[in-house]
Amino acid sequence: MRPNKKSSIYTHGATIDLYDRCFNVFEEARSLFMQFDGVLGMGLGPKERGQHINPHIPCLIVYVSEKKDLTQIPFYQIIPRAFRSVSTDVVVPGKRLIAAHNSFDASWLKWDADKVTSEKIS
Repeated sequence: MRPNKKSSIYTHGATIDLYDRCFNVFEEARSLFMQFDGVLGMGLGPKERGQHINPHIPCLIVYVSEKKDLTQIPFYQIIPRAFRSVSTDVVVPGKRLIAAHNSFDASWLKWDADKVTSEKIS
């Protein structure tokens, strides 16, 4: 049974409603961001900042071949901090500070830990 909006049920520290928002916008975000140069794929998961995971902030994970300075990216291809009120996290697969996340990334992408392929997952 699905909880109602007032439910206090938590999934890994975040309310189900927050994860629902991620799932609801995922396909729209994926359709848009997969058109951007350097984007390899999309996933869902908790926000990672530095070496800390914030399970209270589920986000859309955008996998890129390399992170670039914003001045090197056309303004219309910049991944926003949030998409439809859902946080985003731009990640280079295999280069995460938290090693366990590299395995998690592999579930969303076809990649080799030593060499990220440029094959996009659709």
